[in-house]
Amino acid sequence: MRLFTCLLASLVLTGCLFWELMPSYSSYWDEDIWIHKNTKQPLSRDIDMDCFNKSLEGFEIKNISGLPSVVGEDNRAKSEKIYASCLRRKGFIFNASYKYCYKFRKVCELYNEYRK
Repeated sequence: MRLFTCLLASLVLTGCLFWELMPSYSSYWDEDIWIHKNTKQPLSRDIDMDCFNKSLEGFEIKNISGLPSVVGEDNRAKSEKIYASCLRRKGFIFNASYKYCYKFRKVCELYNEYRK
């Protein structure tokens, strides 16, 4: 029984360690985070940029590593809501898997309300 318990504990720890040591999310997993709810097509670059630009309108912006970012925590949260709402109006839903959400908890917490 003791051997079984040790073996089970080591398997559980190895499984957790496997998830922790996996590299950051990449195209290796080939997952579309936003898909169209009717056609199941992935989010296009044009629609993504259109909603992203709309989410920046009216906010103070600073340049971080060549990318525009909204200044202030509250304003950033409002900007993210505008972005997600824009995608939703265009027919897209948040479609991230559990393995994506394991690595990027904050993103999933932010967009989970935009699932189906």
